Amino acid sequence: MKTTRYFHLGLLLSIQLAASPLDLLFGLNRTDHSSEGVRISSSASSQASQKQTKKKEDKDANSYISDALKKNSFGSTRYREGLEILRNGYEVVKARGQVTFKIQYFLAKQYILILENEDLGQEESQKFIQNSLFHLKEASQQTGSGLSLSTGVDLRGSVSKLRRRLAQFQPQMLELPSSEFNILAAAALLEAGSRCEEDAIDVTHAIINRVNDPSFGSSVESVVFARGQFAAVDPIHPSQVRTRDGVIRAVQNLRGYSRTQASEKYRQYASALRNPGTMIDSRDHVAGLVFFKGESQYPYRYASDPLRRAGCNYFHTGSHESNQTRELRVEKAPLKIVTR
Repeated sequence: MKTTRYFHLGLLLSIQLAASPLDLLFGLNRTDHSSEGVRISSSASSQASQKQTKKKEDKDANSYISDALKKNSFGSTRYREGLEILRNGYEVVKARGQVTFKIQYFLAKQYILILENEDLGQEESQKFIQNSLFHLKEASQQTGSGLSLSTGVDLRGSVSKLRRRLAQFQPQMLELPSSEFNILAAAALLEAGSRCEEDAIDVTHAIINRVNDPSFGSSVESVVFARGQFAAVDPIHPSQVRTRDGVIRAVQNLRGYSRTQASEKYRQYASALRNPGTMIDSRDHVAGLVFFKGESQYPYRYASDPLRRAGCNYFHTGSHESNQTRELRVEKAPLKIVTR
């Protein structure tokens, strides 16, 4: 019986002497009860913490990225750990005043990985989307310096690919009145190259880029029918192409298609406008440009002017256009266009 009582007393004393979980968490030192051994352990813990802090300070962006990728290699269950590593690394690198484009690229990519692999709630999903967009924008602003993620890996191209992946979670939709939608369809189908399936969507982006730029008209109709801008629609009055049937008749008469062919062209075009993948490809190809020319103008094309292949329109910059202006147009570009 005494043995039992002594045992309980010893157990009670050992519990009192031990640091509580909260003490350990916040680093409190219980000197009123602690033994030398506990103080030594606390000192050793402090030294280890200092070493860890020094190690953290010594790490560069590549080290944080490498650590995060190691977490990712274990599968999607460790993506959150990789995200935390990259977030901490970004703050450290930024605080030092060092270049952040590389770690921001991987941070944006990590957010997208989690979006693709976890069923997030709406609020958290929007937060991840916004964070990813922020870091992609910050990284892309440094592309003009000729920076690359690694040897032979272009930063601008890599950022563009991530934006495509992100678009599935935040498609920017443009809803147009039926009359505006049909005027857009008429201009795109009539201005498109005769041997270029993608051209109608590319022309659409050039038109919408103008609509989103205060230097041009504020509506599809005012942009399309501005004097001397789109030769293919010169023979047409706006009232003739405000309906689907009007567009089909114009395409039939001016492009030499049968009624069936013109109807199919219209159907394919309207379907492509609702496909974010197609729209992203076109947006990235046009790259915020607003001017384009056809095959007869190929001799005047610069090597840097986007051209898919022979038979397509090529797109070119206007005078006094900055890269920033083009990037703003790309950000505003819709990834889906529908009619009311």
